[in-house]
Amino acid sequence: MKKTTDLVAANTNGYIMPHIDPNKEYTDMEGIDPKFPRISLPNAGATQFKFADSDGMEQSSKSEFEAIILVSKPYRAYYKNAYNPAADTTPDCRSFDGKTGEGNPGGSCKRCPLNQFGENKAGKPCKEKRSLMLLCADSTWPYRMTLPTGSINAYNAFAIGLMSKGKSINDVVAKFFITPTTSKSGKQYSKISISIARDLTEKEHEQTVKMREQTLALLNRIEDEE
Repeated sequence: MKKTTDLVAANTNGYIMPHIDPNKEYTDMEGIDPKFPRISLPNAGATQFKFADSDGMEQSSKSEFEAIILVSKPYRAYYKNAYNPAADTTPDCRSFDGKTGEGNPGGSCKRCPLNQFGENKAGKPCKEKRSLMLLCADSTWPYRMTLPTGSINAYNAFAIGLMSKGKSINDVVAKFFITPTTSKSGKQYSKISISIARDLTEKEHEQTVKMREQTLALLNRIEDEE
């Protein structure tokens, strides 16, 4: 019989549900800044997701994967200078809720001039994104994936499609894959596509609800400290 700790509870469907109390003080974690491993989308029309640990070290690449969406939050980021993903630079201004910016200029996102389209419907200087917390099969810690502006419509269509069926993003296992796309200006980029892999079992759903609350609380705590 598999032994289960107070932090991890395994089920029979391949998904491992950590039980983490974000308010509990784990004495062996003192001085350690909790981070999430990441999944990133490829650039320039490539088709492989990159999986990296919490320190940014690449672990593997996959053309598609399945995961439970635990948390989905709007996110905005503004870089005064051109964004360089290799530099891991903090945005000049960012919003963890899509409503209030932190940094320069900060304040209300709705009224911010950087959140307005430029001439000829040019893109907004402040980019709308979406932050997802994903639990992959056989993973004991959620992955964090940020959807770029070009993938927001695909995510919205997925969420609305579920809603039309009386479901939410927390009711299913989602399948993620990449669709190479060309912009109106002729620039190639990688757009995410999302579909339903299957419905969660009753037991998985029960555990997912608990883990969503725990993950969201921990995520909010980390964002407050960033």
